[in-house]
Amino acid sequence: EELLEGLPQAKAGDCDAIGHHFWDLLRTCIGLLWQPEQQHEQIIVRAHDMFKWGIRSAQLEAIGFALAKTMEQYVTEAGAQWSEQETEAWAWFWGIVEGSLRRVLDV
Repeated sequence: EELLEGLPQAKAGDCDAIGHHFWDLLRTCIGLLWQPEQQHEQIIVRAHDMFKWGIRSAQLEAIGFALAKTMEQYVTEAGAQWSEQETEAWAWFWGIVEGSLRRVLDV
C-alpha cells in the first residue's frame, strides 16, 4: 500500500478511464508477446496518453504492484491459486512493459 501513495488523486471517472486504458494495454501486450517490435510500438503510443494524464515513470512500480494485486485477487476469487510462479511471471511481463513505458515517461 505504501507504493500507492505516490499516485495522483483523480475523480472516479478519470480513474475508470485510466483503468480501462491499462487493461487495454495489458491485453494488447499479451496478444503481441511473441512480436516484441509491435508490442513496443503499441506501448510507446499508449505511453504518450499516460504522460498527458500526469503518469510518470516514478509511478510505474506502484501501478505494476496494483495491477498484480488486482489480478491475484480475481484469480483467487475464481478459485484458482496464485503462486510464486505467477508472481514471477508477472514481474517478468511487467518488466518488459515498464521498460518500454519508461522510455517515454522519463523526461
